[in-house]
Amino acid sequence: MFNRSPSDQQLLLLMTRSDTDDAPWMVTPQFQWRINYLLMSILRWHSRRQNLRWYLASELIVTMSRMPGNPDAETLNLAPDVMMAASDAHERGDSWDIADEGQPPLIVVEVVTPQSRNRDFNTKPSLYDAMGVQEYVIFAPCPWNDADGPILSGYHRDDTGVWVPWRVDEQGALWSDALGLALYVEDGKWLRVRDRDGRALLSPEEEIQRAEAVVQRAGQATRRTEEAVARADQEAQRVEQATAQAVEATVRAGRAEAEVARLRALLEHCWSIAGALLEHCWSIAGALLKASHLLPYPGGHYLQVARREPFRGRTFDAIVRSPRAQTS
Repeated sequence: MFNRSPSDQQLLLLMTRSDTDDAPWMVTPQFQWRINYLLMSILRWHSRRQNLRWYLASELIVTMSRMPGNPDAETLNLAPDVMMAASDAHERGDSWDIADEGQPPLIVVEVVTPQSRNRDFNTKPSLYDAMGVQEYVIFAPCPWNDADGPILSGYHRDDTGVWVPWRVDEQGALWSDALGLALYVEDGKWLRVRDRDGRALLSPEEEIQRAEAVVQRAGQATRRTEEAVARADQEAQRVEQATAQAVEATVRAGRAEAEVARLRALLEHCWSIAGALLEHCWSIAGALLKASHLLPYPGGHYLQVARREPFRGRTFDAIVRSPRAQTS
């Protein structure tokens, strides 16, 4: 912790140069602006969604008297990269006057650059302590700490109100009582926050991107479903056509089978008629043979019953022609 005596702190307030536009540490590199913008976007979006009474500002001058109690004393002006005070979010002009507002910011954040490194780490902790700030976050991202990695640290007030160093927990985060959120480093260069359940909070732009990605994935899934439905419909049509063809083939086969049965029956009927006719003819021939035994036949032959011949389940006497016998 800082063990400065009141006189040392008063001397520091009197001698420290304010954050002015012409100060070398007030130059804002692009990477620093992007870090500030992302953190501010996340916190503002969170405060609106949760309806929190937060006043958030970036690089707004925070003003206090260099000699508290002396209205004629000069003011000390500091411009934290990000600040939050428990107040309505109306415009304050170009500064946050602690005396007029009746309170200092609850939390301030400084993003370290090569020009502001000494001031952010060594000078401002005592100045923010004198202002009455509850929490001071110092973030030195990778661009200026490639060898050691990003540094996330700070100062805050303990349970007794004493200003003490603030170190990250086992997850590498600073839990902020002022925000009710944990600050952590992402990819070595972004300062972000997450809630008590460990969920990272998003900026509005990130939520839009996530929603667009969800919509895109849903659209892709819909297209895949439509394609699957189209394929299923085509397959159903093919099955329907094959079924119709099979039914038609079955009908044709049934008709063919019926036709075969009809022809077979017709053939059987014809054979029955033919058999009956043959039987009748053979009966007549047999009767004649029995009556005369020999019948004259042209060419000097005679007819006689030679053998029995079967025909479709019936047996007939076969009549053959033989030379006529010579009579003496």
